[in-house]
Amino acid sequence: RWATRQQQNENRKSVRWIEFDGKRMNVAQWAKHLGINNSTLLEALAKHPLEIALRDRGRN
Repeated sequence: RWATRQQQNENRKSVRWIEFDGKRMNVAQWAKHLGINNSTLLEALAKHPLEIALRDRGRN
């Protein structure tokens, strides 16, 4: 089966998957969902617990 470049990239071992609130997405998908940059989300995840990092982002 042929996969798109995005699908290929999502299947890498280095992709960080996050399951939260019944949804499973990688960091890039969560950032897009929240309307923020990947780097902003990664910073938040480094500084705060998962629940705080994901709930409080995108509400600014």
